[in-house]
Amino acid sequence: PNVVDAHTEDITPTPIPTEEVVIPTVNIDPQTIFRTIDSYAYITNTTMLYDSYDKNKQELMTIEQYQKVFAISTNGEYYKVETENENIGYIPANNIEILPENYVEVDLSSQTVRVVDDYKEVLNCEVVTGAPGHETNEGYTEILDKTYDRPLVGPTWYVDVNYFFPFNYSEEGFHDASWRSEFGGDIHTYNGSHGCVNMDEEDVKTMDEHVEVGTKVLVHK
Repeated sequence: PNVVDAHTEDITPTPIPTEEVVIPTVNIDPQTIFRTIDSYAYITNTTMLYDSYDKNKQELMTIEQYQKVFAISTNGEYYKVETENENIGYIPANNIEILPENYVEVDLSSQTVRVVDDYKEVLNCEVVTGAPGHETNEGYTEILDKTYDRPLVGPTWYVDVNYFFPFNYSEEGFHDASWRSEFGGDIHTYNGSHGCVNMDEEDVKTMDEHVEVGTKVLVHK
């Protein structure tokens, strides 16, 4: 019989031409990426508050050293903050420090003391600070010691106190003042202390329960 050569047809599919997809490169300016802070802070060096953080920023106001602010967010170079008089703007990151979870705040303008423990306010009370000529020093320091039932002795005074917590090397500290019946207001302008922070005994007792040697102290106007 006749032999018919078998013929096998090539059925390999023809590739479908495809277009190369080019993914555009997106350059993100790291200055535009802010992470949330939401914490209180203080000004380490007198600085300017700006309306933005770019090269066209405008000055809004000066914030003095040791002022407390609320840090909203940061991009590493600038912090977005809110001042105590509710101005919002940006300051250079090297002029601010976040306050720790435990600290004491002395506000010389409002004549108040706040104690914050584990980020919670546990005390907010009126006090009497240094009189004109003996103003309590501003600064960011710490509780240096905790002493009890001792005399405070000076050139013209000798008084016994139940609590004394010095917070700077000018011998200024927190202590009870049994000779006072009122605190706060403008008492410090005509009957202030020699630099110490005079407190009601119950308030110092509460402070004693929430501070230790080393607890940070912010004193500001």
